[in-house]
Amino acid sequence: MKKYLMTAVVLLSTSVFAKSPSVLPDVVQLIGPYSITAEQAMNSHVNLYVTNDSIATIGIDRGDSFESEHNNSGRISSTITKNKKAVIIKNNLKPGEKSTVAIITECGISISVTINSLDKKIETKEIKPKLQISSKACPEMK
Repeated sequence: MKKYLMTAVVLLSTSVFAKSPSVLPDVVQLIGPYSITAEQAMNSHVNLYVTNDSIATIGIDRGDSFESEHNNSGRISSTITKNKKAVIIKNNLKPGEKSTVAIITECGISISVTINSLDKKIETKEIKPKLQISSKACPEMK
């Protein structure tokens, strides 16, 4: 009896102290263009909606610049421009498919961007697959 009572007490106490994981909101919705801070970009998962066979652009201003980009699909390509102030993402995904691009800045900010592919037959001029990130200059390294 004591054994069952102790088990019930332990289960009850762990369920009281257990926290559900926090859900971060999407920063970017369907209609753009968008402008967010580096902190918002780093603390959220960004969704960009891009028609198939088109291009999205992610820019950064102020003291930071892009260092590297990585994607997990053979049907999208991502490239950092020569001045390191923009990432160009070419979308060759089929409508309804998604793929993620990871971007890291020289100041160490990591950004995760999901490309959501839409049918290019969609008749709207409100889809503007462009994101501008405002970033502070990097703190001096000691």
